[in-house]
Amino acid sequence: MKWIIALVFFFSFLSYLYSAKPLENSLGNSLDNQDVESFVVSNPNYFAEVDESGTVLRVIVADQAFINSGAVGDPARWVPTVKEVDKEKGIYPAEINSKYQRATGKFEPKAKDIDILVVKATST
Repeated sequence: MKWIIALVFFFSFLSYLYSAKPLENSLGNSLDNQDVESFVVSNPNYFAEVDESGTVLRVIVADQAFINSGAVGDPARWVPTVKEVDKEKGIYPAEINSKYQRATGKFEPKAKDIDILVVKATST
């Protein structure tokens, strides 16, 4: 009896796996594995998903065409970012929960990226 229940469960699980919906982008177009691979292979760049308040939700490496496809949501929410800090130019990479300033088009640095100058007060 236990074997019959196990087989029924197993075949039910297999039928569930084979009936899963194909990957779709936000426009409702289905994407197969070949489509996804062709996006990621061509020119990888860093992108940050930014919400309405300017908070970074996630950072991914992808091609601009992949972002534009809508496979990861509304393309308007995705902002190009960099991998490395360039303090001379004031360019900082996006990090989860960091802030993006739409007015300047730059991400705010995290506290670890800010040089701190300590001044000791002395009395004269």
